[in-house]
Amino acid sequence: MPTKREQVGKMGNSKFSRRFIIRPTEHLYDLQYASANANPQAAAWPSMNIQMYRKSIQKRPGYTQDRSMVSGDTIQDCIVYTKYNNKSYSLILTDANLIRREPDAVSGGTWSYLTETYTGGTTGQATTTADPTVEFTDTSLIAVGGVAAEDKFVLDLVAVTAALGGSIATTTFTDTTHGSGNFRVGQLLTGTGVTAGTYITELGTGTGANNGGTYTVNLSQTVTSQTITGTGPDHMVDMEPATGSEWTNIASVTDADTLELSANYGGTATTDDYKIRKVYTTPSGERWTWAMVNDKFCFTNGDTAVQYWDGTGYASALNSVNASKARYCLNYANRLCLADLYFSEDGGVTSIRHPWTLRCSAEGKPETYLADGDTTSADYDFLGTDDVITGLGQVGDKIVVYKYNTLIFGNRTGNATAPLEFPTEHRGMGCIAPYSIIPVSGTNVFLGSDNFYSLNGDIPEQFGDKIKDKFFDVVSETDRKRMWGKLLPGQRKILWITNTNSGEGQLAWVYDYGNKEWATWKFYQDITGLGEIA
Repeated sequence: MPTKREQVGKMGNSKFSRRFIIRPTEHLYDLQYASANANPQAAAWPSMNIQMYRKSIQKRPGYTQDRSMVSGDTIQDCIVYTKYNNKSYSLILTDANLIRREPDAVSGGTWSYLTETYTGGTTGQATTTADPTVEFTDTSLIAVGGVAAEDKFVLDLVAVTAALGGSIATTTFTDTTHGSGNFRVGQLLTGTGVTAGTYITELGTGTGANNGGTYTVNLSQTVTSQTITGTGPDHMVDMEPATGSEWTNIASVTDADTLELSANYGGTATTDDYKIRKVYTTPSGERWTWAMVNDKFCFTNGDTAVQYWDGTGYASALNSVNASKARYCLNYANRLCLADLYFSEDGGVTSIRHPWTLRCSAEGKPETYLADGDTTSADYDFLGTDDVITGLGQVGDKIVVYKYNTLIFGNRTGNATAPLEFPTEHRGMGCIAPYSIIPVSGTNVFLGSDNFYSLNGDIPEQFGDKIKDKFFDVVSETDRKRMWGKLLPGQRKILWITNTNSGEGQLAWVYDYGNKEWATWKFYQDITGLGEIA
């Protein structure tokens, strides 16, 4: 009799017909043991870049270029942030910045910085000189917010140019009757009937301010004589980076109204309003974690005060004293929960890291904590074992505190001044890779010391037997701890990215949780971040 997964067929109508076995291709890697009948394209290492779909072998998905970042700005994550009013933003976290992907590349939009930024108003202008010195008209602005070396400076031109009689025929803009200021290459043009995203690509007969001067624009159109305004080019908020050189590094702050740039200013303007953008630092081997609490996008990376952005303006610190340098964050019960963070003990001046502490904000107030005097907030110290916290998660209605060799489960109490309790703890089993923790289908999956695990309630269950021996053989202990992952719900897959010591370089370990199959993918370029866009 055929086995459960075999079918018997006949060839031809002859009485000498022979029997043959049909085994559909169902599985990718299963390296627990050798299989004489394994498909060599699918079940032998190091076959790569394939996936199973409807019991057939297909190529892995590819990718196309969407936006180009500034050189050295390494993408770590892509997130869709949806507010209560159902408005969505595509956010990108790099190692140094929070960025918004502008939605309309066709009309010129690319992306814009949301990183914490100091802005100068109409009374706070800056002047650059031939050398790298910048002078400010307002002696107080540079001191506000702690401007420091390695921050970025740009002059922020604001609608200073106007043609009282301007027109556009195909790609030629004519400044028939000039108004004020100077037109320049790169300026965005606006006016009634002007196509969104129109900007000057080169000078014709125009000198910037002469009547009748002509300029070439990027988009062909017809606009009759009217007022046309130019903005930029040093800084156009939705078209970063204009030429890549306008944002200039700050070398030092001389005094309250003077700073030194690391090189001559890269833009074309000399005096105007300004912006000074902070630069985040992500420690080596670490990554951003984020959570959405009370309509705020909160993010942290273990090196800076926990940041937030609410859909307007720029990001800023939630609470620079009591929410500082947290490595991990999670929204649980409408509270921002932070773990492994800096704070001072007993009102001391010096803050130190507390890798065994979980700090939970007030409900609906991610900026408010017990150390601020709010008794509905709480701190929890997990000192029962020496291993430190390695991440946070939620399974069903429980919060999970991960440690290297311990799993701790908590829940709400209904008590306003003691909002959480942690009655369940499993020792000898934990998460060794903080950024391997992935929420999926109401549970978490993560890397333990000997296998990949999912949580069934508060019980860890192994699911990596098919691949674990090969994984632990080619991935070093250091690279296991630095492994990071991402859920791709549209494909029902989880990708974990690691370096290897097998000569393969970087690999993606892919788990198809719909079909319970494993695969490995390798890309032409190393992957530094994954995610979705709206």
